[in-house]
Amino acid sequence: MTIVLSVKVNEGVVVAADSAATLSGPVPGVANTLQVTNVYTHANKIIHLHKDLPLGLATWGAGSIGQESVYTLSKDLRQDLMGQETKAALSVSEAAQQVRDYFFEQKYQQLYGQQPPELQPPLGILVFGYSPGQPLAEEWLVEIQPGGHCPPPQPIRKLGEAGLSWHGEQEAIHRLVWGYSQALHEVLDTVALEPEAQQAIVAGLQQRAHVNYLVHPAMPIQDAIDLAEFLVHLTIMYARFVPGPPIVAAPIEIATITKHEGFRWIRRKFYFDQQYNP
Repeated sequence: MTIVLSVKVNEGVVVAADSAATLSGPVPGVANTLQVTNVYTHANKIIHLHKDLPLGLATWGAGSIGQESVYTLSKDLRQDLMGQETKAALSVSEAAQQVRDYFFEQKYQQLYGQQPPELQPPLGILVFGYSPGQPLAEEWLVEIQPGGHCPPPQPIRKLGEAGLSWHGEQEAIHRLVWGYSQALHEVLDTVALEPEAQQAIVAGLQQRAHVNYLVHPAMPIQDAIDLAEFLVHLTIMYARFVPGPPIVAAPIEIATITKHEGFRWIRRKFYFDQQYNP
């Protein structure tokens, strides 16, 4: 699993991710059942989508499409984008559409299009950055849903809004921000309550327990970085101590995009020694 998180403020957008890649395999002697066989801790989930433009990409869900890793495919797409005459014209929404066309139409559909729905894995992609002439950052969601359906790219929030979003392994942050477990809906389904009463309970919790003050539009970018790191670390520690394999794991990677500095790595892992590869 994965945690990918974005914090958008007036100064820019911060995106952070863990580094776990979970491998699953069949349970011996049990049909149609998978178990975690390996958890690797060096997966790359954030990429600078165009080295001449303030555009980034982060992924969660499937780590590969067939034998091609999503990270390598992301770099293939970057190469394609940089071969186009897009330096002054590519908006975040247009980039998100090209991401959808490449990953879903060209790659995913070619491999999984004729497969049964249960064999079509989900893949989420966050495209973030600045459009030409816009004063504030944008975040767009490309989501290949379980079963292989992929709606058009959608903005995560309005241009003038600040906020927090998280994807992948959501339980720990959901508990902190919303004040209750995601399992609450399942619990309410087991008791003899009318749907209206269940909705009232959830609405009351959201109103009273929601921590809606974590992100302020005027928050400096460094504080947004600190918040993103804290929430990813929270999810990592939650995954470490709950029963089962640690499917969210360090190291944490963090990148920012601001209006004048563009894409910048704040924390990044390297699989090569920088002494020999400056």
